[in-house]
Amino acid sequence: MVIPMAFPGGMDTVPVEVAHLLKPVRWCVQSLWVLFVVFAFLIPPNALSVLIVACVGTFFLYQDEQMRSCYEKLAQCTGGLCRPGVSCILPLFLFCAADTIFGVIQIIQVMRALGYKKFFENPIADAILLEWVVELVLAVLSFKILKAVMPEDVLTAPLGQPGGDAYRP
Repeated sequence: MVIPMAFPGGMDTVPVEVAHLLKPVRWCVQSLWVLFVVFAFLIPPNALSVLIVACVGTFFLYQDEQMRSCYEKLAQCTGGLCRPGVSCILPLFLFCAADTIFGVIQIIQVMRALGYKKFFENPIADAILLEWVVELVLAVLSFKILKAVMPEDVLTAPLGQPGGDAYRP
């Protein structure tokens, strides 16, 4: 089964009813770039997942004035392999949702190892908790945008039956 990515109105259209969510999404993506630098020094394995989400978020916000220069540098690195815009909202949601789930597991493990009181005194634990909060907020925001962007018949159609001929591969 393929998830259709044909959005009405083109790939760069964000509906007006969710356009106000783009600013908090930008704040989350910018926070992830800062967290990437922090994790690159403190916890290098975590830095990779933060980098992936930050890159996908940057490709989603490629038209934003504050993110445009970052997008242009990333686009040069990828050589045009990645398509920017609204087509990145589903990967952004999926990566954020997965990172949020794994973040809970990681927070529980660190909390068990350090103890509840020492958990909040440890800067690495604070960085992990901050990453989890930012990615949770970004997952919720990207899901709201995804619901507004996806055609309604795709979201409500029974499994295995795409909504209409326009979405069949």
